Amino acid sequence: MLFINTKSLAIIVVLLAITGPLPAQVPKATDQFWRPGKEYRVADSAVGTDGYFLVYVPEDYIPSEQWPVIFYYHGLGGRPTTTIIRQATNDRYCIVVGMSYHAPGMEGYQFMETEDVRIFHHVLGRLKERLNVNERKLYLAGFSKGGFYTCGLLRLLAPELAGAIVLGAASKNIDAAWPDLTGKEVFIGGGQQDGYFEGADETHKRFIELGATVTFERWPDVGHWIGDTAGLRRWIFEQTVDRPTDMEFSESATPIASSPVAPAATPRDANTRVVWWAALAVTPAAITFAVMLFMMSRKQKPQAPQPSEKCSSRS
Repeated sequence: MLFINTKSLAIIVVLLAITGPLPAQVPKATDQFWRPGKEYRVADSAVGTDGYFLVYVPEDYIPSEQWPVIFYYHGLGGRPTTTIIRQATNDRYCIVVGMSYHAPGMEGYQFMETEDVRIFHHVLGRLKERLNVNERKLYLAGFSKGGFYTCGLLRLLAPELAGAIVLGAASKNIDAAWPDLTGKEVFIGGGQQDGYFEGADETHKRFIELGATVTFERWPDVGHWIGDTAGLRRWIFEQTVDRPTDMEFSESATPIASSPVAPAATPRDANTRVVWWAALAVTPAAITFAVMLFMMSRKQKPQAPQPSEKCSSRS
């Protein structure tokens, strides 16, 4: 029967916990200069319920040039994320910000015209402290709740924005008073099996009436999620890459994750790869060490005294 004492078990559990898969770490926004190819988590109690926002600095960022910014609003129940836009751009072309809401859930809409407008301006101010922002190229984007929010904030912030990306959503205020959208570029994408598709189609027609240039993508056989992003990738490229550059559009990109709520804070850089390789290298050694300790503890365990044998003799 295998015996293991409490001390040995505790050692094994601790070692396995230490050497298990390590979570990806997002650099905190404490660097004096934010570096290309890095995603930063900016702790800020002024940005709403999550208390932070994310900033991804594109791989091709050059401080001497002004850079477009896409502010991305996540879906209901999610957390600040930049994943969808980063995948669509192959981590290039523009700064991406994962936004937080003033309040979670559906009740958050009541704060859109006041607190969420304030949060947008606050985050923009924080960005300008560290990055060279092109204020003529500011875009809102969002999926589901984030898409509805994008429409609402476009109505409120139109003079300050170059355009918007609305995914799996529509405008809640399609019949409300809207500003002139002439000169605004809008991308609307909707799955034809999505319950919001009809509203998205009506929104795209309404935006055209208001003067916007609208790209409307219908994704067949897609429900409440995002279909083929080839059109979105090209749209983002055409809207953002007008700086002095020899960059050419790339058709290839990482497919959008299948989960409707993309994970937040997933940096893709050399430091993350080093952490994972280190974990893989250390784990076998740690297990071997734990087994050695276990065997040593068994050897050192005092043996219980054995009963003496009774000898019988024949006369």
